[in-house]
Amino acid sequence: MSPRIPRWFSHSENSRLIAFFVLLVVVVFWDPLFTRRIFAGRDLLGYHLPIEKAVHDAYARGRFPVWISEISGGRPLLPNPNVGALYPLRWILSPLGFPAAMRIFPAVHWSLAGAGMLLFLRSLDLSAASAWLGAVTYVFSGVGISQVFYTNLQPGVALIPWILWCFRRGLAGGYRWTIFLSFLIGIDMLAGDVVTVGLAVLAALFWIGTELPSAERLRAVRKIAGPVCLGALLALPQIVATWCWIPLTRRAISGMKLEESLFFSLRPWRLVEFLVPFPFGENWDPDSLLTWAPNVFGHRASGFFTTLYAGALAPIGLIRTWRSRAPGLRFAKAFLLAGLFLSVAPSLVPASWGSSRSPLPLRYPEKFAAAAVFALAIFAAHGVELLRRETGSSRWLLGSATVFALWAVMAHLFPSFVARIAMSVVGAPRSLVSLAVTEVPVSLAEAGLLWTGTACGIGLMASRGRSSLALGVVLLTFLPIAATRRVAASYEEQILAPSPFARRIEKLDPEGQYRTLGESLFTGPPHAGPVRQIEVRAREWASNTQTLWGRGTVLNGDFDAGDLSRLDALRRLAFVAAQNPDGAAFFSALALRFG
Repeated sequence: MSPRIPRWFSHSENSRLIAFFVLLVVVVFWDPLFTRRIFAGRDLLGYHLPIEKAVHDAYARGRFPVWISEISGGRPLLPNPNVGALYPLRWILSPLGFPAAMRIFPAVHWSLAGAGMLLFLRSLDLSAASAWLGAVTYVFSGVGISQVFYTNLQPGVALIPWILWCFRRGLAGGYRWTIFLSFLIGIDMLAGDVVTVGLAVLAALFWIGTELPSAERLRAVRKIAGPVCLGALLALPQIVATWCWIPLTRRAISGMKLEESLFFSLRPWRLVEFLVPFPFGENWDPDSLLTWAPNVFGHRASGFFTTLYAGALAPIGLIRTWRSRAPGLRFAKAFLLAGLFLSVAPSLVPASWGSSRSPLPLRYPEKFAAAAVFALAIFAAHGVELLRRETGSSRWLLGSATVFALWAVMAHLFPSFVARIAMSVVGAPRSLVSLAVTEVPVSLAEAGLLWTGTACGIGLMASRGRSSLALGVVLLTFLPIAATRRVAASYEEQILAPSPFARRIEKLDPEGQYRTLGESLFTGPPHAGPVRQIEVRAREWASNTQTLWGRGTVLNGDFDAGDLSRLDALRRLAFVAAQNPDGAAFFSALALRFG
């Protein structure tokens, strides 16, 4: 059955909802948008900001971003799909200063993701309040906020609801929607991330398989196949450039080991994050990275996404609507299970297989968690719709909140006992018991407050009266933001300024004839004195940070595994030369004068 297009579509209510959501994004992220601060955590300063600056500067000079000379002795820029050099928003923002562009870039995509989710959920005949809270669940989830650290992923995640919404519109007929869908898929391909492009197409196919009768599925498959082909034509310059570049890279020639490909996978215990925002410690703070269970993150301080938390509405809606046959819920079940399987199953691969060659030169299955959060946003919206009509739902929710409160009280009264139980359950190292004693009660107390607040918000929305409804929506909007906003750390803009070492090299080599050796690649990160984690990237010169200051390296960490194969062979040889007393000649031959 083709989707019925509700009468509200042309109404201004949707425009107002979208405008309010954009305003919400601006208010939540006012400090980077209106002060001299900038997002710079996780992978940003070491990889994405330097790459973005190279693309930004090329467009600002009226050139295509084809090549970057400061990394790996020079490497292709445009052919690398991780860069997304032809993604339109990058050249649209190029007239602005680089710091301003990098403040606006994530805010635009959070706004786009929210607008797309609002339109999609409204097309399922959900009320404005339910659609709003579904959009909040998607955008302000831990996965949604963590996208700020990955400028290659964020466009694709923002476009998933738009593509699915437009696909459903196209099923009702009209060539205009086919053209619009083709444009969206083409833009998604130009953004360059294979995983999010795949998720968008997979969402359309899952919708066909779960929400449409068998008699209409073949026609619907044609409705998505055509736009995919047309979108590929729009993205053909990127596709051809990447096709020519890939055979020369390490990924294609040397291949990737399975342990490298599966480096970031969701360990099953991390699914607790859907209930408790930070159950394993304060891993959102890059200067502390406190976690009492590093084994849950693959012996790292954090996962690819800082947390999976999507608000208490997500698990509540999942539980309450699992058996419902409302539009979109069969799709949500299938998409949720697919996202969890693709992101969790790889973590169960035996460690002994790690040295085997990966069948695909792709990395980080945890990216597929975006599909799970998208599905949870649908459950959250439908859950609100259903719970508002139920009598006694708030009592059930308050009872659940009481359970969290009891856990929190027990953890505070018997912190050592509760912490040791938690550590034994997840297999955490006993040496971190003192940290667990501190962190577990706090995380349980926070979860209890969030769950209780959600129960109160749903109770308010179920009450009669517009003021109660508005107050409930405000409360349910604030709660997930309060939990996840801290993930998107921002710093003073001067972190983009040249480091003291970079300024000294500028005086010694003003013409840039020599390149610098990132010695920490061979010796480990610098530890001289107390240094904020965000400043380590500026000191080590083993990533891409030096590109921000126009200084180059030849041997640096291959952050995206995208170096040319011959350069990777040279890097391996450098590790041998670094251990050789006569290795200085090798490094000087590469025009490496500073280290």
